[in-house]
Amino acid sequence: MEVIFLIGAIQSFFQVIILLNKKGKDLPDFILSTWMFFIGVHLLLHYLIAIDYAETTPHLKGLEAPLPTIHGPLMLLYIQAQNGKIRKWSWSYMLHFVPFVALSLYYIPKFQMSAAELNAWIDEMEATGDYAFGIMINGIATTVSGPVYVVWSAIDLRKHRKLIGQFFSYQEKVNLTWLRNLVIGMGLIWVAVIGGNLMYETYENTPEFVANGHLIFMVVTLFAFSMGYFGVKQGAVFTDRFEVVEVEKESENKYQRSGLTEEKAIAYKKELEEYMTGEKPYLEAKLTLPQLSDKTGISQNHLSQVINDRFGKNFYEFINEYRIEEFKFRVNNARSKNLTLLGHALESGFSSKSSFNEIFKKTEGKTPSEYVRSI
Repeated sequence: MEVIFLIGAIQSFFQVIILLNKKGKDLPDFILSTWMFFIGVHLLLHYLIAIDYAETTPHLKGLEAPLPTIHGPLMLLYIQAQNGKIRKWSWSYMLHFVPFVALSLYYIPKFQMSAAELNAWIDEMEATGDYAFGIMINGIATTVSGPVYVVWSAIDLRKHRKLIGQFFSYQEKVNLTWLRNLVIGMGLIWVAVIGGNLMYETYENTPEFVANGHLIFMVVTLFAFSMGYFGVKQGAVFTDRFEVVEVEKESENKYQRSGLTEEKAIAYKKELEEYMTGEKPYLEAKLTLPQLSDKTGISQNHLSQVINDRFGKNFYEFINEYRIEEFKFRVNNARSKNLTLLGHALESGFSSKSSFNEIFKKTEGKTPSEYVRSI
């Protein structure tokens, strides 16, 4: 079984090479390649420990011990780089790695000990249960760091998921499904870590597979394989050239200083309705809020506020309801009966079959095929 961890480590290092040789690589790719490297190192060290190599070289445990505290920060930074929150690297981000660096420095003096001395020190702590202060801090940091960063990343993704609905009329290439699955995967790893530790501390007859950490690293290996595959394929989530961070601040302020009066709001609403029915900008599959703002001459903040407050929708819902009405008009138009349902959907501004079916079912309460049969 141990060879699985070695394969996982090799695969992780191989993905690092692929990422670094990827054309058009950007900051998320560099962060992901760094993360994959440390995952590879972690799996390799666990493999060496699992085959009892640590008996002759116990220093491996000192190399492995701080590593759990580095994965959470790298995941968060990767997600923030993917969704546009981080545009360029800043050394302030190194603060996330203070626990990892501090714990690594703690173990440096241990590397000056001989293998026999280090094994004796470890055996004594395990026998008496009187662990060194640094070891206890390492355990606490490991237990706390992972869940904290998983929750932090999940909250960050939730904010940006709302942001997508406010500024994009489509989801392809801007959705956060891959990043959400990444957080779920990390969450499962930490469930295995905490669950395995609780079982080891509570039950005397804990299965060896759990006690020696194999369960945790099996999940890590599967995670590394999926990470490598999807991470190489994934481009930057936000591809449109406008400042996501500034837009997010505006959204959080909830238009408190927008200066939009009641009179202006009513006028903008009427203007927007006339523009939507007359010019049909929703027929552009990749329409964004900034683009509609340029077309109408209404500022982004005021346009977003009018759509939210006056129509009771976000931008995504607002645009796609027009597309649905366009689709319904087209399928009822005898002159366009030669088109398929997907053809009508694409002509109406939808960019894919999956998004069209999902939006239509959510809005109309029935599938497009059911709607057509009903008429």
